[in-house]
Amino acid sequence: MKRAILLNTVAAMLFAACSTNGQKRTEDSPALEDTTRIPFTKKRYKNLVTVDLSIYNKVYTVAIDNGTAPDHTLTIFDHVALRTGLADSTLPFYKEKVRIDDLRIPIRLNTFIDTIQHVKISTLKNLQLVKDSLPQGILGQWFFRKYNIEIDYHNNFIRLHPLSDKIPDGYKPINLEFENGPFHFVEVTYSINGQKITQKIGLDLGLSSEGLLLAPKVVANHPGLIKDINNYKTKKNYSMAGINESIPVELDDLNIQGWQLEKIQSSLIKPTQENQRQYLPTLFGNDILRRAGKVMLCLSDNKIYIPSSLFNNK
Repeated sequence: MKRAILLNTVAAMLFAACSTNGQKRTEDSPALEDTTRIPFTKKRYKNLVTVDLSIYNKVYTVAIDNGTAPDHTLTIFDHVALRTGLADSTLPFYKEKVRIDDLRIPIRLNTFIDTIQHVKISTLKNLQLVKDSLPQGILGQWFFRKYNIEIDYHNNFIRLHPLSDKIPDGYKPINLEFENGPFHFVEVTYSINGQKITQKIGLDLGLSSEGLLLAPKVVANHPGLIKDINNYKTKKNYSMAGINESIPVELDDLNIQGWQLEKIQSSLIKPTQENQRQYLPTLFGNDILRRAGKVMLCLSDNKIYIPSSLFNNK
């Protein structure tokens, strides 16, 4: 299963971003100005962060999502591409996908302009009935590798920073590990019904669920963690990656490298024989990060920065 953003001038000075282990912006990366800020869309899509992106003067609502392939730039869903004319409906669709993938396409995010390649036209598998309740595309992991992204959840906008910027005093990193697959992981400790669990969880900004989305193997690895699990009422979760059924779970607490949170409403993917044989990581996304108010995602340096005041200094 893989399935579900930055302030005034003072804040721009405050967040002057992360070290990059020698990584540099690519040649076509435009200069970033303090005035560059990109508001969230007025229409909200549960716990996703969505922004308006323009291609050839047509506006698309896209979710920013790190949980994609590393070279993933932008995906526009096929029904949208055909409706807006990005893809020519009179030509064979497979040829149009190849043609668009080869183009260098100018994009605009508010006042910010860039040029990208390898734009994908993709189908929402199994989600045709709910396609109008989802964003129109995904701005993928390439975006996070090219820029440091400040997300201001209080004021509802993102700001882009050069990878060469550095974080000033007042913010502290959460250190991530990048493993095989799309996700960056962090080891956390949480409790359910008084039972403490230490586990690596993956950052997925495309996750629309609240709190953590617990993998089915959590139950298999901790017998008795959730009693009478088969008696829980399940709900269907629709994401851009597909559909899963989950049951509600409340975490007593969650500790992310000293950032302590209490009473976190979460979900557990309903265990089945099939999904317990699959590699399904436990995930967290915007619902957790928004509790920090404002974060800096420095995924090229495997870090998330949040205010130092949120950490337990004991």
